[in-house]
Amino acid sequence: MTYLFALLRKIKKSRLNPNHSRSRAAFKSTKTRSLATERPAPTSNANSTPSSPTTGTPASEDDEEDSSESSRPSIMEGLGENFAVVEDGWEDSLYRHQVDEAVLDDYLNSRNSHYKVDDDGTGRWTCLPPQAEDAEELCEPLSNIISSILGLLEEPSGEKSTREVINSHSDAFKYGTYKEACPDISVRATGPSFQLPKPSEEYVEGLGYSNAASVFDVLLDGHNLRDIDQASRMANHCKNIFLQQPNRNFVRSLIITQSSARLVHCDHSGVYLTPFFNIHRRPRTFMRLVLGLSSRKEDVLGFDTSIKWKVKSKDGRKRSGTITVVGDDGIPTSYILRMGRQPLVRQDFIGRGTTCWRAIHPVTGERVLIKDAWRPETRLSETDFLDTAKGIEGVVQVLSHQDRLAETKGYRPDVFEWKDSENRIKSRVVMKQYGLPIDCFTSRFQAIAALRDAIAGNREMLSRGVLHKDISIQNILFGPPGATPGRRGVLIDLDMAGWMRNSRRELRVNPFLGTRRFQSISVLLSEMWHCSPSHDYFDDLESIFYVLCTLVLLFEKPGVRSEPDERNFVKWDHSDPVCSGEAKIAFVNAYPIEASPFWGEVCEELIIGFKAILKPILDRKDAIRVSRKVPKEAKPDKLEAIGKEFDSDDVYEKVVKLFDDALLAIEREDREAAGVVASTSTLPTGSSTTSPLPPIASAISKADERSFLKRPADGDHSEASPAKRLHRS
Repeated sequence: MTYLFALLRKIKKSRLNPNHSRSRAAFKSTKTRSLATERPAPTSNANSTPSSPTTGTPASEDDEEDSSESSRPSIMEGLGENFAVVEDGWEDSLYRHQVDEAVLDDYLNSRNSHYKVDDDGTGRWTCLPPQAEDAEELCEPLSNIISSILGLLEEPSGEKSTREVINSHSDAFKYGTYKEACPDISVRATGPSFQLPKPSEEYVEGLGYSNAASVFDVLLDGHNLRDIDQASRMANHCKNIFLQQPNRNFVRSLIITQSSARLVHCDHSGVYLTPFFNIHRRPRTFMRLVLGLSSRKEDVLGFDTSIKWKVKSKDGRKRSGTITVVGDDGIPTSYILRMGRQPLVRQDFIGRGTTCWRAIHPVTGERVLIKDAWRPETRLSETDFLDTAKGIEGVVQVLSHQDRLAETKGYRPDVFEWKDSENRIKSRVVMKQYGLPIDCFTSRFQAIAALRDAIAGNREMLSRGVLHKDISIQNILFGPPGATPGRRGVLIDLDMAGWMRNSRRELRVNPFLGTRRFQSISVLLSEMWHCSPSHDYFDDLESIFYVLCTLVLLFEKPGVRSEPDERNFVKWDHSDPVCSGEAKIAFVNAYPIEASPFWGEVCEELIIGFKAILKPILDRKDAIRVSRKVPKEAKPDKLEAIGKEFDSDDVYEKVVKLFDDALLAIEREDREAAGVVASTSTLPTGSSTTSPLPPIASAISKADERSFLKRPADGDHSEASPAKRLHRS
């Protein structure tokens, strides 16, 4: 939190005139209070996913939290290479289609424009004071100027929408303690993609991030905020807009002083700013930006208009909606959004920006999950692997998909070079809807059977040349009710998958991609030993092993976790991949396998047997990594050779047989237990002798929300996971 406090102090100071003694005194007497201990400005998403010992703890700028006080330092500390300043002049090229130059000239020459030109030809916005003691003094005159400019907006035909400028520093401001944490000026909007915020989400009466077309922050000339600090502050506002307006492709905002302004652009490739330009000397550029950021045309604002809602006039909330997908046949299908289930949005917008929409097919009535995601241009589309997986039991099945809905390079200057960022491509996938994540089990048979079928699905994917590379507890879902063997568990989320035929450069292990809890030792220690071999099927199997251990050793029974084991599992979640890897080595070598009575010896033996299959391979890999006799440059080849020595079919067959034997034993024990209960029961007829397991409705409900958000990395069926990523992928 130290960085957060320092930045808020900088912002506070930048809003005061450093040359005015009263301002300095006021700043010195102002105590910067912890956002973690007092009520923060409202955050944006009710669907956020707290990190949990079940899902694994992420450890980077992609961490997912559901409170605004934790999201701010995440953005501020993690912006890093995802931030840049473009060359001067790009801002002049924007929004020229929004209004004719003649209209701008007529406005500037009118008496009510707030803009006057002196006899010497120098123009300025007259209501802006050249000097100010506090940036708050600028908010009202700037609001008046912006309101006047918005009078030039034309309403598009067929759409009812409004734009209204709101000064957050007016008497209506609700959270006065946090004026530095909320936008100074906002453009309140109505229209198909906006809705009134809930009272808990407002930062001004009737205004929140759900109905803000854009936001502006105000600073004083001569402020001392670095570019990174300005970008971080605005990125937090934009993040909240992304979360509350999930069909946004990009968000833009302005930082304004009494003499200058700069544009801040946020999309899934990162954040970039224009240099400051003089708003008095370049009033038309300023006006075009204001008009563009307040446009009544939602595509101009950055919305994906293939997603549409109807808003209730009574309460201003969305009541129905559709999402359109153009399939391979070129025919569009408008799926009906399930308004009772909110879209699940990845918390950090920089990266894949995964959003999952739960919908219904308009003809068949089938429930589906529609996943929007932004992949790096250098990565294959997930649809390539989903198409390969068609017909495989135990693997998610795709129904339709659409690629290249948008690209982030279309939102930046043509000649702009940004070495630390890459173009991202938006794709949309329609998939069958499945059940909850596997950690929402209600019986041990259900959990083990689901994991068994996911392993079989992973094996079949391997036979078709595909490595999953991202297996975690949130990437294994239960099949539909009454699913037959083979479909009781489903492996999802193939956007990190790779072809076995690819080169090492494309398959190289990376400890900063995936979910720390379930990463293999080879992946975790690759950085430490400067040895990065290709990801292989042993890495996938090892991830499955850690899923099994998490289920059996972390849970005492459905919905109840073991506190002692939970503390041990936290070590697997360590932000340092080496610490996590060493904890797993210790577990494999010496950790006692002791499950609760709920799981019994059957599941203990399952873990022991699984470990016995993996350990010889893990030991050989470890010997190569630490060997001084093996040259560093030769180690990747030797590590990869180990995988080729073992027949993958044979290894998977042994693992699947372990699970099949365990399931037979569990069935036998359950039948025997039921028989004992039936023969000794003294309950009246009609009393339950096969009573359900302890209720876990609350646990399932929470997991249902969490499961879609692991990236922040996935219930119903979850393919997204905003809460799990260790790095933007």
